[in-house]
Amino acid sequence: MTRRDALRLAALGAAAPLAAATASARADAVEDQKKQELAAMAAAVAGEQVTEVAYEAIANSGLLGHAATGAMRVLLDHAKVHADSLGQGMKEQLGKDPPQAPKRTAIHGLAGMRRADDALRLAMGLEQKAIAAHLVAVQKTGNALLLQAIAGVVASDAQHLVLLRQLLRRSPLPSAFERGAP
Repeated sequence: MTRRDALRLAALGAAAPLAAATASARADAVEDQKKQELAAMAAAVAGEQVTEVAYEAIANSGLLGHAATGAMRVLLDHAKVHADSLGQGMKEQLGKDPPQAPKRTAIHGLAGMRRADDALRLAMGLEQKAIAAHLVAVQKTGNALLLQAIAGVVASDAQHLVLLRQLLRRSPLPSAFERGAP
C-alpha cells in the first residue's frame, strides 16, 4: 500500500461519520416533516368537525329564521362531507386515524348565542378558522391526493363565508382570496 492509498483510506474513514451524521439529520428532517404534516391534517379535520358540530347546534337552536336555518342545514351537510373526506384521506394517506369530533360544550361561543346574528357570526368565525387550518395543511403536505381534497374543501368553505356574510347583510366578498383567521 502506498502513502497515497493510506491517505485516501484515512480520508474515507474520516468522512464516514460525516456521511452517517448527514443521513441521520436527513432522516430526522423527514420524520419532523411527517409529524408536521400529520398535525396540520389533524387540525384541518378538526376544523371541519367543529363547524359540523356547531352548525348542527345552530340549525337546531331556533334562533334563525326559516331561510337561514335551511342554509345552515346545507352548510352542516357540507361540513360533514368535508370532515369525512379529510379524515378518510388522513387515514389512507398518512396511516393515522382522524381526531374525534368535539362535544358542543367544547366549542367556545356556542352556549352564549342569544340572537341570530350571534349564531351567524360564530359560524363565520369557525369557517374562517377552518380555512386557516386548511391553508396550513396545504403548506405542510406534499401529498397530491391530500392537496386535491384540501383545495376542494377550501373552495367550498370560501363559498360558505360568502353565504354567511350575506345572511349577516355584509359585503359577501371583501377580498379576492380567503385566508381564514387564527
